[in-house]
This record gives sequence, C-alpha cells and structure tokens, in this order.
Amino acid sequence: MNDDNELRDRLGRELHQRADGIHDAPLTLADVKGTAGSIRRTRRLATAAGVAAVVAVIVPVAIFASQGLGQSDSLPPASNSQLPTPTRTADSSAPSPEPTPPTSAPSPGAVPGSALDGAFPTGPPPALPYLDGKQLISHDRAPVDLPQAYDSFTMVGDRFVGIYSDVNGERMVDIVEGDGSVSLTEPVEGGLALSDIGTTVAYGTPAGTIETVWADDQVQLANNLGEPVSVAAVVGNGSCHEVDGGCRVFFNSNTGGTPRAADSHGIVDEFMKGALKVNDISPTGLIAVMTSAADETSCSGVYNEQNQRFVFKTCDNTLQTFSPDGGRLLAGPDYLDGIGDGSLAILDTATGDPVAQFEIDGGYIAGAQWEDDDHALVIVHTDDVGWRILRVGVDGSVEMAAGPKVTVDDTQRPYFLPS
Repeated sequence: MNDDNELRDRLGRELHQRADGIHDAPLTLADVKGTAGSIRRTRRLATAAGVAAVVAVIVPVAIFASQGLGQSDSLPPASNSQLPTPTRTADSSAPSPEPTPPTSAPSPGAVPGSALDGAFPTGPPPALPYLDGKQLISHDRAPVDLPQAYDSFTMVGDRFVGIYSDVNGERMVDIVEGDGSVSLTEPVEGGLALSDIGTTVAYGTPAGTIETVWADDQVQLANNLGEPVSVAAVVGNGSCHEVDGGCRVFFNSNTGGTPRAADSHGIVDEFMKGALKVNDISPTGLIAVMTSAADETSCSGVYNEQNQRFVFKTCDNTLQTFSPDGGRLLAGPDYLDGIGDGSLAILDTATGDPVAQFEIDGGYIAGAQWEDDDHALVIVHTDDVGWRILRVGVDGSVEMAAGPKVTVDDTQRPYFLPS
C-alpha cells in the first residue's frame, strides 16, 4: 500500500512537470505513405478534456500526456517504411485472435471476467497500429519513426494527425503529410475524433473553433463559440464540404456548458437537454452521454436522438466507446480517480447490462480501444510487470498483445492506442 501511495504521489508531481522533458523535434517522415482506414474512435484519452464543473469525476486528457517526460531531443533518421493502414475492425491480414479462457470460469448467471494484473498467454500483436514512444507500430509493417512523441493520434488518408504537449506544456496538434512534412501545427483542446468509416477527423481549439480534416483538405466547421471546446465524435461519410455530403461534429464545453453539435450548414445547436458531456456516438446514431456528477460518482446513459429517449441509464459506469457494430460499449467505473481506472466493463448497448467485467489490483488501466466487435485492446500498468497491451474478449478472456515494457520512470507511458 505504501508503494502504491508513493507511486501516486510521484505521478502527481510528474503531471505538473510533464512539459520539462518534451521537445518539438523538427524531423520528418521521409517517403512515408499511408492509406485511408477507419480506426474506431476513442474517447477516454483522446477526448477526455472533461467538463470543468465536474472535473473531480472526469479525467483530463493531460493526465495521460506523460509520454514525453524525459524524452531525448534527438531522433534517428526517419524510416522509409510505409504507415500502416488503420482499420476499425481487425485487418483481414492480421492473425485472428484465438480467445483465451477467463481467469476463472464464471458461475451460472455470473458475468464472465478476469483480473488484469495476472500472467497471460501471448496472443497475436494488435491489429490496430499503436504508438510506442516515438514510433508507430503495426503488426505487418516495419516501425515508422515519427517527428516526435505523440500521446493521441489517428490517420486519415495519407495524413497522420497527432497531439503532443510542447515545451511550455501547451497542447498542440500536428498534421503530418504522407511525405513526412508537417503541414500544420496549432493549439488544440481535448483530443481527436474520427468518423466511423475513417474519412474525417475533427478537433477543438482553445480559441473556440471546430477544425475538420480529411485526406486532401481541411475546413473550419465552426468559430466564435465563446469558449474552449473538445470534440467527442464526428459523423459523416465524406468531407465536411456540403457538396460532398457534409459532416456533423459533437463537442463538449470546457466551462460546464451543455454539449452541442455543429454541422456543415453552419448550424450549432444543443442536441439534447440534461447532458453534461457526450462521449461517443454509435454507427446507428445512439449517443453515449454523462447526465450527472457528484463528488465520488456519476450517472450516464445511451440516448436516441431520433425519438428523444434514453435507451438506458446507469449510475454504475462511465460510458466510453461503442464497438464497431454499435452493439456493445466499453465502460469504466462511475468514479474516475485520476491516474487510471481500476476496472473495465463491456456493456450491452440495448440494455446497459454487463457482458464482461475486468478488474485490476496493484495497477491501473490507462486506456482501451475496440480492436473488433468481440475484442478490445487495453493498456495496463502493474508494479510487478510494467506496461502491457492486453486483448480482452466479450467472453471474459485475456491475452497479451504487446509488451511487457518497463520504463525508467513508472510515469512514462510508452503505449498509446489510436483515436
């Protein structure tokens, strides 16, 4: 217990000093090419800017931005490897994960699950690309050296879009073109949101604008919003130009206001009453929102905008992201305590009932993302093993997909999953 308290104290100190070792390395990705894909959205880290009025419950995105702590100024020459093709579901060329049994067989009627701080068999590498330090790792291609360390990223067309903290601790976003050049760097608020089919990425800014980017262009969707805003989801099948079908971006207020949506018609409106924060939107248009928050708890629900009714409400979990088919939800505990979660649940979208439950003791969960409809990738840290990416199944199974990796400082998080 004393070791846990010491680690939490060190984490707190490091979070206030995280900018000290972060440097903007002006190197490029020589001859890097990529293709458009459709990585599923992540909200927990990529859009966890939170509502100021409920900051005690909502974990800020900067909590896990310790990627750059102690990083070196120098980088090796950029790799000539191509950027991997991101996929919303497991890539067809990736090894098919074989489910491993739960740690213990559930009793009749019980929810299957496992502890995430044990020893697990090694499974296939992640089907999704992920960040390991300053490299982009893919199961079927050579690692790609990046201009610097990013703690949130996605890919759209040949473009890599990544977020980092600069030397002053300010959050910045880079758009890295296919030839490795950085075409845009600007302040960002919160994280990134990617459309379901991977054609459009959106982010908010401290100046109160919504920016949208796609394979060969970008446009400001809204401005003069009067406050910093953080995006949660973007809906659309092409670009955000109206002639191409347009898009709609759902975003959160960083000063405690009601979540809103902005569209290609120039309309910005409240999509529902009584929500504190929107977390994600399913492919069928269901919206995962937080509805209330107190000192040590919160309540959430899945809202159907079409009929203006809740599919379900819960005060047992904080809702995170929908599976690629929208049938399930990743969810954390109702109270988020800062450095990471102590549990992860998979819920049935139609009922809110738990499908599988995973706990961790002696460590914490630093991030999770859907790999396909039946598996999620989970970044965990434990004192005895260090950092790992685990694959968990809706049947309660667990296996190791990447790692373990021990960092010099336990607050240096090496792995990040895509938005």
